Amino acid sequence: MKKILIGLVAAMCCFALAAPAMAQVKISGMITLDAFFQDVDGERQFGGVPSNTVNFDRNDRQQTNINLPQALNRFDVQWTSEDKKVHGRIQLRYGAPTGGGPGTVQGFDPEFAYIDYHWTPGWYTRFGRQEQTFAIMAPSQSLGQSAAHIVGAGWGNVHGGTARDGIKNFFKFSDMVRLEVELIDPSNNTAEAVAFFPADPGVGGFQVVEENSVIPRIDLALNIKIANFVIEPSVTWLTQEYDGVAPGSEDTVDIWGAALGVAAGFGPVTVRGEVTYGENLGNANYVGGNGAAIGYIDANGDLQIEDTEVLAAWIDLGFNFGPAEIHGIVGYQQWETDAVGIVIPGQGERERERWMYGVNLPIKMTKNFTIKPEVMFYKDDNKAQIGRIDDVTADFGDELIAGVQFQLVF
Repeated sequence: MKKILIGLVAAMCCFALAAPAMAQVKISGMITLDAFFQDVDGERQFGGVPSNTVNFDRNDRQQTNINLPQALNRFDVQWTSEDKKVHGRIQLRYGAPTGGGPGTVQGFDPEFAYIDYHWTPGWYTRFGRQEQTFAIMAPSQSLGQSAAHIVGAGWGNVHGGTARDGIKNFFKFSDMVRLEVELIDPSNNTAEAVAFFPADPGVGGFQVVEENSVIPRIDLALNIKIANFVIEPSVTWLTQEYDGVAPGSEDTVDIWGAALGVAAGFGPVTVRGEVTYGENLGNANYVGGNGAAIGYIDANGDLQIEDTEVLAAWIDLGFNFGPAEIHGIVGYQQWETDAVGIVIPGQGERERERWMYGVNLPIKMTKNFTIKPEVMFYKDDNKAQIGRIDDVTADFGDELIAGVQFQLVF
């Protein structure tokens, strides 16, 4: 496999060098190293423990990580035809994956692989693996991908930057207004908890039914530029359907979301932020959505589905002074499942919230080389509702990440 990947990279380089002079070929890349200290509460390591637990051995974990974050180590080749009608791009990434932990390395992975075709000067279509359209903005947090922290995903940011396979249309009405409409693979799988239906409630056996989602996920965004502002409202919708469900049981999960992102600059001051609200964004192929639908058996022995509401928001304030720019970041995320209709003995409402706070200071040492110190504190819920009607809550603990990121872009 390694030889194949090396051959692929070599072929890309040869293609770029051998391309006709009339076409445009651009080769770019990014090399990034994370070096950070991590302090994790024992509650987080255990995946949450009952709040105020007596005699719980809270062994906090402190460690140092030095690794290449997979999202920020890239090799990119782009090609554009002479008449500008066709554009192609492929990007390979390499390094420690999200949440991979110390020493984990992921091989070369095609993050982007798409073709643009321009039908008219104001309309083109993108085919292939590309960015999502829903909730595309992101804060500047970037240290600690191997510890599952990147652009605040899951801590206030429902992130659309991670690539998905799909087809997107771009409609440019003017220099101020652009509409994006994207059809994304509906993520057919059987991984969700609601995919497990009782084969025979009287016996207690379970079967895994097939997910047959015919209509793709649909994302829409309207990018508006007014003076110093960029405003981008966006929406998403996906219905997951299950085949082979017993009569009386629900066979669909509806997923939807609405987001509003705003970015602005006033001299040395920059402001970015986004608010997202939706249901069941923890299902399917959303990044940082959290909050999946809950499946439960009703009094008739049929499986029913309870929706989970998700609210996420973040803000990033920046101030530029010379070669450096300081950023302050705050994020909040909450998801909740009502207990209405749930008749499982001992089960009640589920609710959990998270906060993130931090600062970073990217310093341009040269035009292409940046050093960025960053300190982030992640506060998970210490009294989360976990579906117990006996008032037992869970403490999911806190986490601190502090270090420096070194990045070369060429």
